[in-house]
Amino acid sequence: MEFAKAHQLSIIPAVILCILSVLSIILTATYWIIGDWIMGRWVQMPSSYPEKDRWPNDDVTVDYTEASTNAAIVSGCLNLTTAVVAIIAWRRLRNHELDTDFNTPLRRFYVIAVYITGACSSIAALTALVMHFTDKGPDQWGCTSSTGKTFQTPAKGVPFTNLLCSREIGACNFLLPHLKGKDNEGAAAVACNTAVTVKWLQIIIILFAIAVMAMFFFGAKLRRRTRWSLHSNPGDNKRRF
Repeated sequence: MEFAKAHQLSIIPAVILCILSVLSIILTATYWIIGDWIMGRWVQMPSSYPEKDRWPNDDVTVDYTEASTNAAIVSGCLNLTTAVVAIIAWRRLRNHELDTDFNTPLRRFYVIAVYITGACSSIAALTALVMHFTDKGPDQWGCTSSTGKTFQTPAKGVPFTNLLCSREIGACNFLLPHLKGKDNEGAAAVACNTAVTVKWLQIIIILFAIAVMAMFFFGAKLRRRTRWSLHSNPGDNKRRF
């Protein structure tokens, strides 16, 4: 394959990675906003406390951990950076003047920049994927539960439960089955679906980040092999690739 053709093809995974990264950031922000400010986080359930004869209902409040959400945001931002760096490098490496020995350091700089950002963003996406599976607690819903009693009057001594969950587990495992009301149920469904989408989107992002690095590596090998013939061909001096 000629370098020109390989170089033209290398822009495709970079553009797709850019789109996927923006989509991941938007979806993460969506379920973050819905979970924190739109969807209800208070559920009344039958009490299992010793005082259940006096207080038959247990007020359960859901709080969220930040690890998996933050990891998804970092992954989206780093992969977007990789895509932007790759597009800039692709644009600059089209210049036929970079075939000379004098411009070898500049040529290597752009390729290595893609490698470094691509490796970092792939690791970030893999970390985000792992965090979506490990950011969970020991209870039946995958949350960490804690109990307490109110101390203010007139409802002093009423038992309650706090659940600490990831946003995905909180929305999918607990709030979606237990929230009442059409608006709350719809918000919980959207939050759950977007969180799950972001989780599996990390795999696709990893594949395209690797594809970007592979295409630039393949292009660099082809350029190293053919750059002298390209540079010495007068007919090609008018072409930019």
